Amino acid sequence: MDLRQLKYLVTLADEHHFARAADKCFVTQPTLSARIRQLEDEFGVPLVIRDHRFRGLTRFGDRVVDWASVVLNDCDALKQDFSRIRKAGEGVISIGIVPSASPLASLLLSFMRLQDIPISTDIQTLSAVEVARRVSQKNLSLGISYSSAIEGENFRTFPLTTESYVAFKYGSVGASLPTCLSWADLSKHELCLPTDSVPGRALIDICLTEHCENPDVSLETDCWLTMLQAVRRNGLVGIAPSHVMGILSIPAGTSVYPLPAPKEPLELTIIADADAPEEPALEKVLAALGEFRDFFESESTAFEGLD
Repeated sequence: MDLRQLKYLVTLADEHHFARAADKCFVTQPTLSARIRQLEDEFGVPLVIRDHRFRGLTRFGDRVVDWASVVLNDCDALKQDFSRIRKAGEGVISIGIVPSASPLASLLLSFMRLQDIPISTDIQTLSAVEVARRVSQKNLSLGISYSSAIEGENFRTFPLTTESYVAFKYGSVGASLPTCLSWADLSKHELCLPTDSVPGRALIDICLTEHCENPDVSLETDCWLTMLQAVRRNGLVGIAPSHVMGILSIPAGTSVYPLPAPKEPLELTIIADADAPEEPALEKVLAALGEFRDFFESESTAFEGLD
């Protein structure tokens, strides 16, 4: 069964004449008659009352015509909707993002609006492995993850930054931090760190182990907003990726101090399937992503100069 067979039957019901119905469908009369017979064979019931000419529809034919009319109308409406979307470049972009980079989602949406790309976004927080898997299977339009998670995979990539880290402190409670901060300076403070589930935590641990004796870790969290609140309310020193602190709204009175970069830092990147996209909205997004890095760098360093 296909839409063409349904159209032939509905047209025949409207015209009450095989030859006129065939002309309206731009086929020969034998072709139209044969395709309707195929439809009858598939349903296993007669649909048309035949003599030497069209005599009407059977009760089965009436039911099929009512159903087919709805299907054909829905199909036409869908085609019109898709045509409108293609002309406007609208659509929904699904984005998978690793939790540690989650603030980037709102930044990417802001960039698309500045580029006047009319899209809606569906954002999912997933592990790095799951982001790569779903993008490769075309279940996600884009992924924001780390390059180490996609080694050996065939993706289109848009590198963003080499991840560095900052320490931040709220107000003047507790010992002060030097303007030029080293990892060793953190040994004197109660720390708030990301949990082991955050990819950067392993690098933070390496840096602390090399330069601090028995670092005092008072709180661990995989939520940056929780870290901000913990630092603000408990006098802790938080450690987070610098781009996170640049994107989030930092409470007034928070001081941010860049830390020396790890020896083998993580690289944050946007990934898309290597095949050419079929959706016009995604095509527009991918065309604009080449300029996103400059926007990202300007926004993710917004903390610099804060006291």
